[in-house]
Amino acid sequence: MFGKKAETEVVEEVEHELKFKEWFNLKGIRAEIKNIHWLTKKELFNNSLTVLVFTFVMGLFFFGGDAVVAFILKALGMD
Repeated sequence: MFGKKAETEVVEEVEHELKFKEWFNLKGIRAEIKNIHWLTKKELFNNSLTVLVFTFVMGLFFFGGDAVVAFILKALGMD
């Protein structure tokens, strides 16, 4: 009655619901945990160091920009 396309959509929706329900039980959660790529100590150290360096550099950038704007405003007598 609805055609092959409608049947395929219904089947895909049912499969999606089954996968969704499977994910929210202990068996599904355990299976998902096994798929997680856990970082090694070296990867964790390198990523943390990258974040800290980037944060420091951006802090210097914004501090410098703020200092330049403050200097300009002070020179114009608008402090």
